[in-house]
Amino acid sequence: MSSFVYVVGRTSHIADSRCPETSSTILGVFEDEEEAYRHAAEGQLRYIEEMIANMRESDDEDVENDESPRQKVARIKSMESWEEKFDAAIDLLSELLPESMYTPASQFGNKDSEGDAIEGYKQPPEQLPAIAGLIQRNSGTLERLTLVRYRDVPSVALWKSLSQCRKLRRIQVQYGLVSLQDMEAFWEACSKTNELFLDKMDLAIGTDSPTMFLPETFPKLRYRNESIIDKGNPEGLARLHRQQQLEQEQAFRQLSRLTRLRGLDISDPDGRRQSLKFRLKSRGGELDQLESLKRLDWIQFGNAFQDLSENELDWMIGHWPKFVGLHGKYHEDES
Repeated sequence: MSSFVYVVGRTSHIADSRCPETSSTILGVFEDEEEAYRHAAEGQLRYIEEMIANMRESDDEDVENDESPRQKVARIKSMESWEEKFDAAIDLLSELLPESMYTPASQFGNKDSEGDAIEGYKQPPEQLPAIAGLIQRNSGTLERLTLVRYRDVPSVALWKSLSQCRKLRRIQVQYGLVSLQDMEAFWEACSKTNELFLDKMDLAIGTDSPTMFLPETFPKLRYRNESIIDKGNPEGLARLHRQQQLEQEQAFRQLSRLTRLRGLDISDPDGRRQSLKFRLKSRGGELDQLESLKRLDWIQFGNAFQDLSENELDWMIGHWPKFVGLHGKYHEDES
């Protein structure tokens, strides 16, 4: 039995390896398909129930004798198989989410259709279960696949996803991360296509990586733009760290000149990355440079996770007279 790839969404928009309990997505590769469906369905239903809990009462009431969302969830839970529950949860999610945020399953056809296209992984993290389910469901007919911002997903799942799709003609991967251990299988999975686009790909290698180099020419490669993250090269890591530190220093130095600044929003609209590190210099940050922002009222982190200690919070209160607070996730300890 081939491995089944699934993704379970959570409500948090934060994804950081240091606090996995708040990750926006959890992905697993299972040999037992029923177990994978169980994990996927349970995660999807949890997210839907939280969505319903935040809905206005009028949105959850019966409309012309139709089922309310809560009644639909109860009916889904009573279904016999986890695969049925997962499919029904995907359909319910498509009803609840605004059209602008969700690509309906109907656009992807079904197993009987002649060719399919899924241009997914651009959607909010909570919709990844539906997209992963669609890939699995349409793997026999899928011809075009676009994977964008796949960086939070283990690369073993990337090539397994591609391997399941036997009729793929075009693959586009943007902002992806592939470990060197999985590169050979990744190239093999891509070799069936007519067109391959790799944009902003990172290749993670380490001391335990096999000796292997990317082919300089790949017959079906149409576009290529990747960088190497060498986890096993101390000099390379040190150079990368110095470059990142310099960028932080420059950014905070420029911010320090904005002495009339009253509000600062550093949310990352494209992903769930930590960008500027609002930590004191003693903890590897550059917060000390912002002492000049005497008019600053608030900071919005949004989905740009921060790891602040009480020292940083005390510093902000002590140096910014008008400061009223932070908005967003700034520490994994909710207290």
